[in-house]
Amino acid sequence: MNAGRLGEREGGSGMLLGRAGTIAAIVLTLIAAAVLLISIGGTALLGWDTYPILLTSRVASPGDAVDLFSERLMVDLYPSDFYRPVFNLTIALDTALWGRQPFGFHLTNVLLFAAAALALYGLMRRLLGPRAWLGPLAALLFFLLHPTHIEVLPVPPRRPEILCALFMLLSLATQLSPRALAGRRFPLLPALFSLLAFLSKETSFVLPGLSFLVVLLCAPLPALTQRARRAGWALLPHIGAFVLVMLARMLVLGGLGGHSTTDFAGAFDRFPHYFAHMAQLLVAPQGPLRTTSLMTWLVILLAVALLASAVLSRRWRPTAARRPKTARAKQTRPSRAKQTRPSDARQTGPLGAQQAGLSGAEAVHPLRTGLLGLAWLTLIGLSYAIVAEMSPWYMLLPVVGLGVTVGAAIEGLFQEVHSEPGISRYAAAPAMLLMVVLLTWLAVYSPLIHRYPEWRQATRVSENFLGRLRVLLEQTPDGTVLEGPPLPTWVRPARGEEMSPRVFGAAIFSTYSIEAWARMEFPGRRIPVTSAPTIEGAQAAPNEVLLVFTTRMAGY
Repeated sequence: MNAGRLGEREGGSGMLLGRAGTIAAIVLTLIAAAVLLISIGGTALLGWDTYPILLTSRVASPGDAVDLFSERLMVDLYPSDFYRPVFNLTIALDTALWGRQPFGFHLTNVLLFAAAALALYGLMRRLLGPRAWLGPLAALLFFLLHPTHIEVLPVPPRRPEILCALFMLLSLATQLSPRALAGRRFPLLPALFSLLAFLSKETSFVLPGLSFLVVLLCAPLPALTQRARRAGWALLPHIGAFVLVMLARMLVLGGLGGHSTTDFAGAFDRFPHYFAHMAQLLVAPQGPLRTTSLMTWLVILLAVALLASAVLSRRWRPTAARRPKTARAKQTRPSRAKQTRPSDARQTGPLGAQQAGLSGAEAVHPLRTGLLGLAWLTLIGLSYAIVAEMSPWYMLLPVVGLGVTVGAAIEGLFQEVHSEPGISRYAAAPAMLLMVVLLTWLAVYSPLIHRYPEWRQATRVSENFLGRLRVLLEQTPDGTVLEGPPLPTWVRPARGEEMSPRVFGAAIFSTYSIEAWARMEFPGRRIPVTSAPTIEGAQAAPNEVLLVFTTRMAGY
């Protein structure tokens, strides 16, 4: 069999596996989305910011639609310095469709989550080449199974995490499209998705750096100078979108905005602590390893596996150039009539690059993909160190970065296991097994499998509380100071279960949550809300009911 026919057969089987992998990815994502929707579908509208965002995002007139893009997040209900109009727009659409029915908000969250998962799979296909299937599926499974999603999906105010991940992934994926890399037209789609990401959440400000790296490391161009030149051009649309968003933020917020704890000067000093905490939340977010030294060893073993995937797989060679020894032995020198002319080589592949009979799109290195995932984690971790804020529900974006790294490592190790016999082949198998153990470990605590009762408990508590408060307000005349019932803020863990798997961010209400709820529930009355140790000395205006909370029910 000559080399042309052998390459044809291998290419055909590789493309067939790629198509089968895409079908499997869609099916897995749909199943996961259905299970997640069933799991969270019965929960109420929870989270401190939910009612303030519902109130300030309602569109009852054309002016309200303009306000979505010209007002800060939650307006006067919370002293925030955030500008997230895309998030506000999605909440406004949900409110118009569903009113205050929780199911509609949960459905939107799950659909956006499924779209982000498929966008991750699509990006991995472009990073690892059309013949790769195991690596993209592994990255998808890592993303779908990670336990951190139970912190995000049930709570509408945490939707920016999903939107940010979705638009960042779409921006990077379209950045690697043949048309965008050819540079013949303005990269409209990467710039548009970049703009949407910036308008969803501030963490996406790392996207220009990632767009530069994705082209520099993973563009199907043979020379580093070519990739560097193309990466520089690819950076410009993202910088333009970033400048536009920053100008809008300054006009709306009166400054750059962001967290009050933002500190650029001390970011590098805080970075090691934040990165280590992020690694713990990514690798062992639940279970006995979460607070023991075993978690440290698990992280070390994972790092060793990633290093092994880089060293053992000989990534400096194109992906499909490594063939089993038996297959290479059957190759014969192609005849002169079938040799590729230089003019033909220039026309082959998306950019005219051809290596060892492969188009540029097929000659992508898993090592570079793994480095891109690590760069994603580093930049996200640095952004958290800058704002000095990081919570378990901030982990969805880092999950994407680690998923890229794990998917690239598994693809490279899988290729090495199927390469020529040798010590590297046998050393790659245990490293790949460790990756499988990691996925299994996360799956045990995934909301797809494990049931977390905290949101159901929070739903019962919130419904009872709001029902009781509604009756009190209906019976209280204006000009009265009303002492509210104990305000539930967090879900308490059951006694003896403090170390068991649980939701860490099961937030219910705060004082500004209740004020927003009261404005929607009693639109014709003024019901300011505050908290104080006692109601002594508090006075209400004749046309209002002053609601004072003297007791809070706080959990973990």
